[in-house]
Amino acid sequence: MIARDLRVSERSVESWRRGWRQSGMDALASSGQGDTAQLSDGQFTELAKELTLGPAEHGREDQRWTVARIRAVIAVRFESTARRRRCAGCCTGTAGPGSLPPAEL
Repeated sequence: MIARDLRVSERSVESWRRGWRQSGMDALASSGQGDTAQLSDGQFTELAKELTLGPAEHGREDQRWTVARIRAVIAVRFESTARRRRCAGCCTGTAGPGSLPPAEL
């Protein structure tokens, strides 16, 4: 129930509980943001340009941007990885510093 409410895996909750039992509240302190492989504002601007070119320009037969396709563009163009949740924001226009237009699904 805790995992579902927090939208995390049961394994994460078990890990937190184990840490709390062993080390108390200090074990539950945040260690910072988990998504450290993020694009800079400049890279988001470049990504917006790449996405504006359309999927066909990136070797796709149709004109649909998907999370997997956006991740592939990021991997090739920036030699970086991006989490699925972060790329999903590219599809809705909420991922970057306002420079990414929503991609059509």
